[in-house]
Amino acid sequence: EQIEQEYKKLVLDHANIIEFGAKYDEFDPMGKISYLDQIEQIEDRWDAFFFRFKLMNSLDRDYIKQCEEFLASMKLSEEEFRQLLK
Repeated sequence: EQIEQEYKKLVLDHANIIEFGAKYDEFDPMGKISYLDQIEQIEDRWDAFFFRFKLMNSLDRDYIKQCEEFLASMKLSEEEFRQLLK
């Protein structure tokens, strides 16, 4: 139940920050930096969330396969993909 609550909170926070970013072009320079910092914090939370499952070897095999196929279709490794996001 705690994991489910954490997941729901993360999904909600992620959706809210993306929705807020629809007005990115209206942000002043400091607002843009702050927004990007918030996006990075969400990314870090997702990484931590999935890392726990990876440590427990509990990630869904279909999910892993889908991610690997997506990256392969773009001819990217996981690390190259993460560098593009930064």
